[in-house]
Amino acid sequence: MAATKLSARNEELKRTSVEEINQYYKDSKITLTDKNQLLRDKAQLRRQEHYQEGGYVDAVTKQFVENMQKNWQTIVDVATRDVTPSKDASQGGQGSPGSSMANDVALELWHSGRAIFAMASMIPIFSIPTAFGQVHGEAVKEKALEYGAGPGLAWLLGTLADVGTNVVSVSSVARSVAKTAQQGGARIADLT
Repeated sequence: MAATKLSARNEELKRTSVEEINQYYKDSKITLTDKNQLLRDKAQLRRQEHYQEGGYVDAVTKQFVENMQKNWQTIVDVATRDVTPSKDASQGGQGSPGSSMANDVALELWHSGRAIFAMASMIPIFSIPTAFGQVHGEAVKEKALEYGAGPGLAWLLGTLADVGTNVVSVSSVARSVAKTAQQGGARIADLT
């Protein structure tokens, strides 16, 4: 009987979003203590699901695939969008700063930038550390909630862990590229 109650509570907790829990608190339907406990329980449940499904490596791989799919979809959306110019541009408009031709150019630059960013984000040297950082940041956030931190502090700690993880990995890559370039430069100097 107790297992059934716990299972039903977990299912209800899965269906309830963090935003809904915060809204219940704002509407005075639950106390601050209840809100924090619900958020901790939700984080613990989510973490258990993450790791039961296949562990930390699986969680990072899952996040990596989600990021790659999102970036791929951005590229597809940019490549297959309707690029019909606005009336002024198609009728030989002048292209003054407020004209639709200038807007068309700005829109094309925006979409090109989205595609370039999506392609760069798919490069494994960036995408794998990003996925690792996201999972690591989420784990830190959930652990902070479990230890009694409020949602704002938990979010901040998770974000700092995510950003910190990526800064370390990107700086390590940059350091190794610089070291390789220095060694290559030394070899070239020896040849002359």
